[in-house]
Amino acid sequence: MRPGHVGSPDRFAGESEILLLISTPPDGLPIYRVWTGSDDAAFCQRVSEAIGLGYELPAGPRGLQG
Repeated sequence: MRPGHVGSPDRFAGESEILLLISTPPDGLPIYRVWTGSDDAAFCQRVSEAIGLGYELPAGPRGLQG
């Protein structure tokens, strides 16, 4: 599993779930965001927009595993 991806046993095939973190969120947004949805272009766009705001995938020796 890629770092930042969270495994969930009740997710449907073809769906993604990703965790993004930020130390100082803009405009009162939370310090973390969990994005879920179909693994498609719209999902990737939402995640890309969050990364553009400064959110990052968590880094660690194992990443996140479900």
